[in-house]
Amino acid sequence: MDIGTLADSRRSEPITPVYVEPYLGPAPAGLGAKEWFQRISEDPGRPVSAERVRELVADVVRGPVRAGVVPS
Repeated sequence: MDIGTLADSRRSEPITPVYVEPYLGPAPAGLGAKEWFQRISEDPGRPVSAERVRELVADVVRGPVRAGVVPS
């Protein structure tokens, strides 16, 4: 799905609302990185409507970028 320009691609980066959760649901509490990777590698996920993707992408707001902080 086209979400805009290359500059807009930040709206679909890890930790943004559209990245994985709409397709797989929230990660279980206490899941380590290895278990999370295994889960997303084995679960085919489920479709999400284009309208929902547009909503999630539109909600992303980038805060100030600071060293060691991942922007949202």
